[in-house]
Formats: sequence, structure tokens, C-alpha cells
Amino acid sequence: MGVYPPACEFDAITEAAIQACDGNDGIIDGIISDEDDCKFDPMSLIGKTIIAAILVQITRSQWQLLQLSRKSGQEKNTLATSSLSGKCTRGSFELSEDWIKLFVLKDPNANIVNMTHFEYDSIIGADNVDLFEFDARGGKIVGFHGTIDNQIPTGESLHYYNAVKGFNPFVDDYYRLFLALGINHCFSGPGAFPDGTFEAPRRWVEEGIALDALNATSVGTPNTINRKLCPYPKKQVFNRRRAGNKAPQDIGFGDFDCI
Repeated sequence: MGVYPPACEFDAITEAAIQACDGNDGIIDGIISDEDDCKFDPMSLIGKTIIAAILVQITRSQWQLLQLSRKSGQEKNTLATSSLSGKCTRGSFELSEDWIKLFVLKDPNANIVNMTHFEYDSIIGADNVDLFEFDARGGKIVGFHGTIDNQIPTGESLHYYNAVKGFNPFVDDYYRLFLALGINHCFSGPGAFPDGTFEAPRRWVEEGIALDALNATSVGTPNTINRKLCPYPKKQVFNRRRAGNKAPQDIGFGDFDCI
């Protein structure tokens, strides 16, 4: 569209979405636990806050692309803008762009804005779904992906897992994927960080104990929260009856079911 709204507008629209969908799971904790269940419409903000109509169009378009990414694995860069010059312009995606420019092309001035998906995939593509040899050697994968990762769309991991399962329906015998709700790229964010991802594959390999859930604890949040992460495609569901009248900060691993 050629328009780059300021970061504060993105922040406002994100906050509005959280306010609208945070409580869908029965807990007010600043986290949207099920994006598919979030029916927030950014159009409702026009005229009520600083949101411009053009940002609503961009948000809707980006949301559709992210949903497509979750289903098809097609990479979609997250939105970023820069106002260092006093005017909003397109922001860079340093993790990908600098790596390609400096380490692959060895040209800091290379223009990769119009790089095709095929060209990008030829450099960093990792889509081999045949993990037979890995499985035969007794290898196990315990993967996790933060649902607010602003570097690599969560849909990339979902697509790969689904593709592996399509190739081998017994994928759960050696590969399990956990979505870390409210966690950014690798760590940080308001959600609970899976703190057992090293111990889990060790026990799986050495003791034959596969995880049906992964313990997660928040880091650096005002109130420490503890959550149960579920192996995809199962979802974390809050059990209100079991939790009783616990305050949000007292709700923990045992108050959730994987369904």
C-alpha cells in the first residue's frame, strides 16, 4: 500500500485486540490463548482512538497473511516501521536481511527487497519431511514456538509439523511441538516460558518417557505465572471447576487440560 503507520498505532491496535480476546479462555492475564477464537475487528476502532483507516486495512491484510502462513507455511514478514528520519518508512528485518547480505551474499549493499520465495528458500530452506533416519537412530524432537514471535511466524512450525505428519502419521513417536502462549522469539513476553525443553528430550531418549504436556513458567513478569503447554494440535484449556476461585497469579499447571 506504500503507507507506513507509526509504531504507536500498531501498539494501540494490539492492545485493543488483547482487551477484546484476553478473557476468552476464562483468565485475564494479558495473553490471547487461542487466536482462532479471537473475533476482534480493528474496524471498530476507527473514530474512537488514534487508529487511521489505512492501518485497519493493513492490519486486516496482515492478519489474513498470518492465518495463511499458519495453514500453508508461506513466509510472511511481520510488519515493522521506522521513524528515525522523522517520517515513517518500511522497517528492516535484520535477522533475515543482515544474515543474507553479510554471510550469504557478502555484500552489505545488496538489495533483497524483491527476493522471491524460491530464491529465499534456496538459501535457508529446511523443509525435508523425511525424518526416517533420525527416528531410526532413536532421535527425539521437542520443539516449541512462541505465539507472539515477531521474527519467525508461528505458522512456519505448524506447517512443518503438519507436513511431517502427512508423510508419517506416527510422527508423535519422535517429534512433538508445543506452542508457548504469549512468548516472543525464543523467550520474553507476558507468557510462560517452557523451562523443561532440555530435560524432556533426555528423558524421552534415555527413559522412554514421552511428554504429554510441558511445564512453563514466566520470566520477568510482574506476577510469575505457571502454565501447562500442550503438544500440538491439542490446545491448553482452563479448567475453571478444578481451579475454583484462585486468583490469576495462583493458577498453575494442574488447572489446565490438553484437549
